[in-house]
Amino acid sequence: MSDKVTDQAHKDDHNVEADHADATEHGNEPSHGNQPNRGNQLVSNEPLLQGLGVKLVATCAAGVGLLDIWLGIKGDISDSPFASYLPFESHLTKSLIICFGLILTYLAVNLSERKRTAWFIAITITTLSLGTHLLHKDLGAGVWALGGLAILLFTLRSDFSVKSESQSIAKGIYVSAGTVLLTLIYGTLGFFVMDKRDFGIDFSMADSIKRTLDGFFLMGNSDLVPETHHAKWFLKSLNVAGATTIFLIVTSLFRPLKYHFDTQEKERKLALAIAEKNGRSSMDFYKMMPDKSLFFSQSKNCFVSYGVANDVVVALADPVGPPDELKVALQEFVDWVTDSGWLLCFLQAEPECLPLYKDLGFEEVKIGEEARVDINKFTTETIKKKDFKGKENKFKGFALVRHDPPHSPELMDTVESISDEWLALPGRGEHNFTLGRFERSYIQTTPLICLNNADGKSIAFVNEAKSYYPGEITIDLMRHRNEVPSGTMDYLFLKLLQAYKERGYQYFNLGLAALSGVGDSPDASLKERALYQLCEHLNKGFSYKGLQKYKQKFDPVWESRYFVYRGGPAKLVKCVLAFKKVTGY
Repeated sequence: MSDKVTDQAHKDDHNVEADHADATEHGNEPSHGNQPNRGNQLVSNEPLLQGLGVKLVATCAAGVGLLDIWLGIKGDISDSPFASYLPFESHLTKSLIICFGLILTYLAVNLSERKRTAWFIAITITTLSLGTHLLHKDLGAGVWALGGLAILLFTLRSDFSVKSESQSIAKGIYVSAGTVLLTLIYGTLGFFVMDKRDFGIDFSMADSIKRTLDGFFLMGNSDLVPETHHAKWFLKSLNVAGATTIFLIVTSLFRPLKYHFDTQEKERKLALAIAEKNGRSSMDFYKMMPDKSLFFSQSKNCFVSYGVANDVVVALADPVGPPDELKVALQEFVDWVTDSGWLLCFLQAEPECLPLYKDLGFEEVKIGEEARVDINKFTTETIKKKDFKGKENKFKGFALVRHDPPHSPELMDTVESISDEWLALPGRGEHNFTLGRFERSYIQTTPLICLNNADGKSIAFVNEAKSYYPGEITIDLMRHRNEVPSGTMDYLFLKLLQAYKERGYQYFNLGLAALSGVGDSPDASLKERALYQLCEHLNKGFSYKGLQKYKQKFDPVWESRYFVYRGGPAKLVKCVLAFKKVTGY
């Protein structure tokens, strides 16, 4: 998109559009019928206590894992009363204990993320390792440590509720099983066709199968001495194949739930009913668009609109519902997202809701300012300033025409041709999430306001969008033909706000000026400055200051909007990249 604010009409127009595109062109499992019932749980210190318990388990698992590795290296079962009854070589238990220790150490990371699959594997490995330790001599520390970890895992089992993607797990198991089979076939055939000079042994088929199984399942082939380079390479290739199999299994077990976009019309109708009763923002109009999923509270009185990108849930602004139920609804939504293994952020949160987010451990960083124009002031004072003075005479003979839906095919063809010309201009494009797209099915549902020139030809249009802020109106798309007189969009806005005054509206929402007031003051926080630099880098060529300057000539009241997230700088960057992806910027 263009970033310059000039007197040329297509530049003037574009900057407001770009602004709208950020906020006024405002603007998985979406059905949620199987959400866990969390009742009317209130925000409390419970998440903090839960977090401490999870950290304790993860730390203990890592510690016990490292202890297992050490004891496996130092252990000796040669004097164990069970040693003579073992069907395998004594060093197998040491190998198993080291293997169990490595697994527990790896699982500590996933346990810290409250993964349910990690908990199940950890309790299984802990039990197996404890049984293996009983074969050893003088390993009391390992037995006590593993016993304590098992008790801790069992006691805090309810804290590990984050799901992993079942389809990925199943696929990983199938792939891993296939890899194991291929590795066994490869090893068996490899041993069978080896020359006697490679190992000094002439392997039969039965010997080949046994040698492969022994190597793959840690039984060991300590008596095998490779005597050629080919033999050494073959044994190394078996190790690589085994490591690959383990990697496939491990990576498939802990993937977050895959987002499945699916929404139903009845959900949108319910959201519309909630918004009609409890809406308070111009962004509420966009929360019910088909490109988003909807989460409903257990009471079905509140909802959150969201999208998912890169395993990050990006919620559009704040929850909608009765003020006294928003805290509970937000807690339920956060719990659901967390249990799904996703990160969560809120785009364009309003100041009134910040305490709710802070109670749940979220941080906020200012992302820009929303411009709200007092229509009476604009039509009596601002209109007389130089930016608008003389526009009436310059565009004499032009007319603003309102069309309420449904629209005729001829009108739809006209505005679509205008849109196509606008999209063909350098830097223009469709965007999502915080604004609509030109789709005939969508445009057909909204009022259209067209600017006709003196010849009666439509040269520009906007489509009206409902704002749920009392007494306010706004627009979504605003587009013009590629050749229009300078100041065309200024004139369109001038006439539009005059018309809205006649219709009884008090305010006109110009949308978000992204990064307005962000990171440019001496007392700006490090987070604000970092966010500004990141967004500037991601959107090179777009002038955020130019956008704010264009809106300023309407003399709006500026209201801060925030980006809300949880986690350190790395998670903030991941969340920013996710909202950039869902919005299409």
